[in-house]
Order: sequence, then structure tokens, then C-alpha cells
Amino acid sequence: MIRELKFPTVNNFEVSGHLTKDAELKYLQSGKPVIKMSLAFNVNKKVNNEWTQEACFINVTSWDKRWEEKIDELVKGAPILCAGRLEIRGYTDKEGNQRNSVDVTAYSIHCLQKTSEFVQEQGNADPSTNQPSTNQKTVATITDDDVPF
Repeated sequence: MIRELKFPTVNNFEVSGHLTKDAELKYLQSGKPVIKMSLAFNVNKKVNNEWTQEACFINVTSWDKRWEEKIDELVKGAPILCAGRLEIRGYTDKEGNQRNSVDVTAYSIHCLQKTSEFVQEQGNADPSTNQPSTNQKTVATITDDDVPF
């Protein structure tokens, strides 16, 4: 009975975090755009009965032509939500050791904050604390065109 069961293959990965540097836009010889970026996110872990956060990093590649026009939104520090599939690739490092890299091939990328708002907040940051100024508030304006129903 168990040998007759077939399980679907699922490879979905979603992560939200901040870009560690500006996204890079390159083109293949065929003219197809490729966007590469690195995303930082936190993972909560319990160590000695105390919760701590550990920073994790993952490389993201997108083949979506729509982001070619919006590359200026994918700047260092920008908060994004990314959905895609995990890919593991093997390579040999400079010392000749076999290594593996886990990357995301994104089929969906969403900026969680408009670039102009993000840049404005960064410009109003308090340099001593590296935190946005508390006296500046960003208010989102939502119109009927923004609501899908």
C-alpha cells in the first residue's frame, strides 16, 4: 500500500528581509535580463534558555523581465519579500574543496516599502543610533485603485 502512494514534489521558499547591497542587473547573450541580489534575514534560536537572533544570508536570482524596469527599487537595505524555489549547486573553492551553495530562484519579489519612502527614512536616520528619526512618520495613501476587490 505505501509503495503505491505518490507524493507531490514541492519546492517553495518564502523569505522576507533586507537587501545587503544594490541588486545587480546583467544580460545574457540572448538579451534576457538576470537580476542577482543578496538578502539578509533573522532566525530566532533558543540558546541556554534564552532566545537570540542569528543573521542569515541567501543569494537570490530573478529572471523576471518586470524587474528590469524596477531595478532602482532594489537598493541596499530595502525590505523585500521573495518567493521562489531553492537550488543547490556544487562548486570547487580556491583550495580545491567541494562546496555547496543554496540559492533562491525567485518567481515573485515584492518591495515592502516604496523606494522613495525608504530613502527618505534613511536620510532622516539618527547617525548615533542608526535608527530612523522618531519625529518623521510615513503615511501610506491607499486609493480604490490599490484595492484588488
